[in-house]
Amino acid sequence: MLVEEYQEHSGVVDGSLSVEYAYDDTAPAGIYTKGMRPKSVQYPDTTRTVHTLYLDAGGGSGIGDKISRVTALSAVDSRPNETSVYAAYAYNGRGRIVLETQKNAGSTVAELDYYQGTAWAAGRSAGLR
Repeated sequence: MLVEEYQEHSGVVDGSLSVEYAYDDTAPAGIYTKGMRPKSVQYPDTTRTVHTLYLDAGGGSGIGDKISRVTALSAVDSRPNETSVYAAYAYNGRGRIVLETQKNAGSTVAELDYYQGTAWAAGRSAGLR
């Protein structure tokens, strides 16, 4: 399982820049109840960590958590509100993404509608909801 990978933006990789990956290792009685699913990625500047969330909006543990379906990418490891969410996902069935909402400081900057086969930036399409 990949825990850390090194990179360099110019020249030879010297080990000073790395991306770190964390996984959900919840294991009561020695059994991984969350299947070691991805939990977060920390980028080289160490000030930016992106958390992979499986929680429903408002922080509720719903179907996303139960079937390990990603519901959002966020700056924090919980989902009490939408101000820290980078992207949120809506699904049709178990795994088909039908809508991806990209956010910046809580406001929508783009929505990708996979169900209708179109992708558009917020405010730039007649099909905007």
